Amino acid sequence: MLSHSSQRRGFTLVELLIAIAAMGFVLVYTLGTFTANRNTYVVIENVSEAHQNTLAIASLVERDIRNAGYMVPPGAAACGVDLAAAPDTLFVSDSDAIRTADTLPSELAGGSNNIALSTIPGSWSGPQNINLGELAVDDQVTYDTDATVGADSDFQVNGGVIFTDLDNPDRGVHCGIVTAVDTANDRITVNKLSPGTPATSGNWAFVPAHVYRINGNALERNGVVMARNVEDLQLAWFYDLDEDGQVDANEDLGAGGTEPNYTADDIGGGGTNADPALLREIRFNLIVRTAENDPTNTTSAGTGQVRENRVNPPGPDGRRRRVHTATIRLRNL
Repeated sequence: MLSHSSQRRGFTLVELLIAIAAMGFVLVYTLGTFTANRNTYVVIENVSEAHQNTLAIASLVERDIRNAGYMVPPGAAACGVDLAAAPDTLFVSDSDAIRTADTLPSELAGGSNNIALSTIPGSWSGPQNINLGELAVDDQVTYDTDATVGADSDFQVNGGVIFTDLDNPDRGVHCGIVTAVDTANDRITVNKLSPGTPATSGNWAFVPAHVYRINGNALERNGVVMARNVEDLQLAWFYDLDEDGQVDANEDLGAGGTEPNYTADDIGGGGTNADPALLREIRFNLIVRTAENDPTNTTSAGTGQVRENRVNPPGPDGRRRRVHTATIRLRNL
């Protein structure tokens, strides 16, 4: 039988300190494991989101490039602006605004009648008003530009426009952003982005276009944000200049820094303009980054990506990146 004094005996100070130390060790280990698991989850979640964004937007870009040139002059199928120190801008003809072949009169089937014609202003500095004669490329207009709940134009504000001289295709191709649509006067206002100044005379065809560009860290299509945390869009264009059925080594623009722009002027550096209708393929690179820093590696994990003729990409910033590259043949050219 235990004595009265034995029944009242408690923990000694040494035993209590040992217990506290053991509990602290378990707590530190548990918290460390929880933090590591959370960091891993954050990385996986962010990378997965970036990957899904890349696939979704790349599919749309591929579709628009593949459909470029449908029922429009071949020279107005695509246009672009190449910036070595910033994201590129892509213009592709808006097939959604063009009348489908099965709605054309039989005598026009297979023709390229769906174009708006105009002359170029005498000078081009800032946005210019273009009187097209008709804002609808056909009689089945696509966009409601004056809030009347009815489609009245095939051109839309923040959308693109591609224009080329039908009689002089070697003048290249130009492109810009539509900043205003005046349905009453059949006129659009265009802020031209492509380099060079087009000739004032000519049989200029204007075609509505989809425009892809990076604004901040968001990819926009016709001014509408498609995905965020997209930091770069880089392009390379491939021509069949000698029309031998294949793209040769010297027939690329914007790939590896060989040319400064995609307007088909001065291809090869010899001052020889090229017919934009000889464009055959477009390669695009989308660089998507994670929404948050990598908590396991806050600097070196975020090294920027270099594609085509891009220089000074983002440095180490803790973001993980995914790059999607695709080469699309323009099936209508």
